Amino acid sequence: MAPILSFTSEEIWSYLPDKKRRPDSVFLSQVPEPDASLMDQELADKWDRVFRERGEVLKALEEARNQGIIGHSLDAKVVLSSRNGDQSSSLLDLIRSDRNRTQDVLIVSQASVLSDSGAVPGEPICS
Repeated sequence: MAPILSFTSEEIWSYLPDKKRRPDSVFLSQVPEPDASLMDQELADKWDRVFRERGEVLKALEEARNQGIIGHSLDAKVVLSSRNGDQSSSLLDLIRSDRNRTQDVLIVSQASVLSDSGAVPGEPICS
């Protein structure tokens, strides 16, 4: 926070306990090293895949915005389907496990998965 809110950070620093054992300024303190025991490479890889796939969705949303189909991404409903029956998509997994989080990640109002039958689960089939 210090590089962005320098005066606020200094004020907060002045109220922290243990003044005698720490530097006089937040800017003289050391940045703590990350705790290696909290690192989860599998989780990091999963989110890397999610954000790569998210990039593709954002490209499609930008194209829709440029064509005047949507005004903002929150106007959009994203329906994801797999290619060639491949279900190994991180975004598909995320939608199946937590639809609200997926909507937050994609910055859209709705997100769903197109099933093998072509129907979106939980929604009526329209022609």
